[in-house]
Parts: sequence; structure tokens; C-alpha cells
Amino acid sequence: MEYQLIAVQIALLSSELTVINEWKIPSGTITTAAATPTQAAVAQGKNIYFFEIGNSGLNMRANTMLSDDVADIIYDNNNVGKILFVALWRSNSVHVSECFQTSY
Repeated sequence: MEYQLIAVQIALLSSELTVINEWKIPSGTITTAAATPTQAAVAQGKNIYFFEIGNSGLNMRANTMLSDDVADIIYDNNNVGKILFVALWRSNSVHVSECFQTSY
């Protein structure tokens, strides 16, 4: 399976590239995103949504609202899928979060 991140949704695709499962942002557009083969994090304003992607489909595992708008999201390349860095615009700060563990 493959997945596609676009401005308004994450879509899980079959090998024939048809949409199997999708999640759409509640309003507006996704402003930044980061992904690994099994996880994705997307932000819109102050909100971040965390997803697990796998054979069981596309599953939202968590979401949170931060104090400022999210400027960027980056997975740690040395610990792929374990550490997520979130940079905020106004406070010029970086939040470090331990990501949820995949179940497969």
C-alpha cells in the first residue's frame, strides 16, 4: 500500500492507486507535514494530527493543539518513527515529542 499527502487530506491507496481510506482536514489546508513509511504527522495552524499507516489502514492515533502556529514538523532521521520535532512560529521554540509506537 502507498499513501498520498495533499493540501486537504491523507489518502491510503491500493496497488491500483485507488483510495482505500482517507482523512480530510476539518477546515482549511494542511500547512506542514512529515512522514515515514508507517507514520505521518500533519499540522494546520496550532493543531497537529498523528497517524499510523499500515495493513490495518490509516488510523489517527493522537491530535493536539499547541500554543502557537506550527512552522515545521521533522522526524529524527536517526530514530525514524520515534522522535518528532515541532517548530513553532511566534515563540521561536522547538518541541520534541516521542512518537507513538507502531503495532506491526
